[in-house]
Amino acid sequence: MKTFESSGDAYDATQCDESIENGDPLVIQDEGVVGLAWTWPVAVTVKAGELHSVVGDATGVVADAGWTQEQIRVAVEIADGFGFPVADWARA
Repeated sequence: MKTFESSGDAYDATQCDESIENGDPLVIQDEGVVGLAWTWPVAVTVKAGELHSVVGDATGVVADAGWTQEQIRVAVEIADGFGFPVADWARA
């Protein structure tokens, strides 16, 4: 789990911080956002901040990103732990 001051910082970090791996949970507590790292990081929470959101079926995004169900589950559990509303696609 990587924590950030802002979703913009989280997005930027996924582009240049080699310690962040695909599927790492990104937590931006002040914004109520939890996401998953990828070339285009995506929020699993309803609030996305500067991260991308999934609208509708997430099957293609999940496949393209190469995230595992375990990675999504962990991010959702983190969001639940903070009491952040989780997006429907991530909960499914």
